[in-house]
Amino acid sequence: MLLATSSLAADVKIVSWNIAASPYEKVLARASDYKKMVDTLSPDVIVLIELTGRPDIKAIADAIGWQTYFATMSDGQVQGDEIHASLEVGVLSKIPITSVTEFDPKPEGHTHQVLTNAKPDGDSSIPVTEMPLKGIDMMGLAATDRGTLRVDLANGLTVFPVHLKSNSNDACFAADDAIKGLKKLGLPPIPALQSILDNGSDVKAKADKDNAFKRERVIAATKTIADQAVADGRTVLIAGDWNTSFEPGKFGQSFDDCQLAAFSCAKAPFPASACTGDGFDDTFAHDSAVVGQ
Repeated sequence: MLLATSSLAADVKIVSWNIAASPYEKVLARASDYKKMVDTLSPDVIVLIELTGRPDIKAIADAIGWQTYFATMSDGQVQGDEIHASLEVGVLSKIPITSVTEFDPKPEGHTHQVLTNAKPDGDSSIPVTEMPLKGIDMMGLAATDRGTLRVDLANGLTVFPVHLKSNSNDACFAADDAIKGLKKLGLPPIPALQSILDNGSDVKAKADKDNAFKRERVIAATKTIADQAVADGRTVLIAGDWNTSFEPGKFGQSFDDCQLAAFSCAKAPFPASACTGDGFDDTFAHDSAVVGQ
């Protein structure tokens, strides 16, 4: 999370949770998970990542059992065969939501009204608008460009929930799937495929840098609108799933990326020797100016 302020909101406890995209039936089955989280952590505001539709956030709100709640989420896409094609962000709050702006890389004229316990189908008195997420449109849209919400709360806090592109890439998936397919046929793995998993490849290295760029461009655009909220006198929080880290070699502090060498498909740890010099993932460098206002 990154916090900026020009006028402090009252102290609040905020939890960010990537709930993992699931069919609606599985969301319902996890009601005890959501209730246990609230009973254990006692949050005032919950940032939810990987929602797949408005019924998800309604089910979570019901499971939590707050007597008063306000809930908003980005414009849920039609859930298809691939669950991860429908990843959305949302905010569930005890503190009243006064307005919401959906910043979409490609505005579609589709938003959801804020849900409350008094009006579970949507409160039309709370303004919800949609605007383009500027700063990435001129570079061309990528399939993984995800927007954000500006959620203004009655206590002066503004929350921007984000879900940035993951590090997963097609080169590793393709090599792994091919090896598994050969094993099912009783055939030995092709050495070149196993080498990609063990050592990486130029294709994978390019995908890793491309994924970092997708994170950077979305968070840079989000920072621009977060700066405006600070200028409006709001206390501002950017929270959610950043899908990056401060690992040596990966984390960049300037925009001069290293020459990334091929490295294993293993998820962790990142081999610092694959990126000598400034890291290739500048996600945090883009928004570092949000902190310390």
